[in-house]
Amino acid sequence: MTILIIEDELASASRLKRLILDYDPDCRILAVLQTVEDAVKWFAGSPPPDLIFMDIQLADGLSFEIFDQTEVVAPVVFTTAFDEFALEAFKVSSIDYLLKPIERLALERAFLKYSRLEAGFLARQNEKIRAVKLKSESGTSRYKTRFLVRSGKSSVSLPADQIAGAEIHLQVVFLISFDGKRYLTDYTLDELEQVLSPDDFFRINRQHLVHITAIRKLEPYFNSRLSLTLTTGFQTQAIVAREKAAAFRKWLDR
Repeated sequence: MTILIIEDELASASRLKRLILDYDPDCRILAVLQTVEDAVKWFAGSPPPDLIFMDIQLADGLSFEIFDQTEVVAPVVFTTAFDEFALEAFKVSSIDYLLKPIERLALERAFLKYSRLEAGFLARQNEKIRAVKLKSESGTSRYKTRFLVRSGKSSVSLPADQIAGAEIHLQVVFLISFDGKRYLTDYTLDELEQVLSPDDFFRINRQHLVHITAIRKLEPYFNSRLSLTLTTGFQTQAIVAREKAAAFRKWLDR
């Protein structure tokens, strides 16, 4: 298992490393980062770890700022000397919240929680892999026509032709219908790109995948990018990344 530690107190980082390796000597600590700035740079140039241990109060600000500046796809165990940030922590991709000084038993419980979550994730992944393999073996270009999604405490089957797009918000992926409703999905945006027809959907940036008929208007934006006005339901600004702008224009002008 690969682990990233984001902690600005060297003594706390050293203790955490020792506890982790005592629990599982096969764990590999990829890096120990001390600031929000260092973390954002690291995520931009490195593949995601399996698990992140992240202090909340860093040398240059709160670690929640990391999620505003880059995409964090790995699960996070927050560590802090205070419990005032617990609610905010669980709005992002947190699986646990440990108070300092971290005790061995609390760390072991965090790892057990991660293992249970990972087992469920792998089961869903295997199902998706089988679907992709079946499509490949059939020699056809079929794409998914329905998605089982969550709305509140219920699950519904959402037809693909009712999907206006997908959006990452607070590290969670939502499918958005043309009537503006938002549904939780276990698919990542990368996976949705593979199972939705590229004739209808375009990945405009790291946070958005949009249906062609969900686009109401596009306008020039700073640094050679494009700003989109979309149908209702999207909560974050839809900006076409600079490197995708030319391909996006061709996709619209078919």
